[in-house]
Amino acid sequence: MISVLTPTIRPQGLQMVMESLERQTNQEFEWLVEMGMPWRGHDLSASMNRMLRRAQGDIIVIHQDYITAPDNALEKILENHRLSPMTLFTYPVSKYIQLGDDLKHDWRQDAIGFRPYYQWETDYASAPRKMFFDVGGYDEDFDKGWSWENVNIGHRAEKAGYVVRCDSTLKTTAWDHDAAMAHPFRGKNENQELSKSKAMMIEAGEWKLNYL
Repeated sequence: MISVLTPTIRPQGLQMVMESLERQTNQEFEWLVEMGMPWRGHDLSASMNRMLRRAQGDIIVIHQDYITAPDNALEKILENHRLSPMTLFTYPVSKYIQLGDDLKHDWRQDAIGFRPYYQWETDYASAPRKMFFDVGGYDEDFDKGWSWENVNIGHRAEKAGYVVRCDSTLKTTAWDHDAAMAHPFRGKNENQELSKSKAMMIEAGEWKLNYL
């Protein structure tokens, strides 16, 4: 029923994901990983499309590296999609720098119900597999720059009749690795403003792509 997708450029971050998945009360899932090499450049959208083409589950869970989910997370996600089959969900990810520290507040902890498409944060998120194929996958043009690919696909999903919701009751935690190590792409993307503009300006009839 579930395909868990983890794109990563830091394989050491997979350990936390693996341990979290091992503890899940629902073990009826597959875990797909795409490991990028930073020196080859940014290819997140292409990586997501490759995983989606391999995925067998009806529900896609995006579980990024360094994130730990509650043991019943997959059970709750299945119930969410049973009740709301045309919905993209996002879930709070509160961060810490060292274990035992106070968690950094995530805005999704206070967000209830339907959200605009540009708030479909995908560090920990879920959606019907069908949605990705209905919109033709991630726009791989975004790999020429960095970021905003989630806003773009959220916008196209809205055009296809899907809605975005936040489930603030399913709270995850993450080690704030960006505070401890440099991100290879953040701050180096001269096309980021172009990516932002493209993500939020989709005209009618232009939302269906052919990557999947």
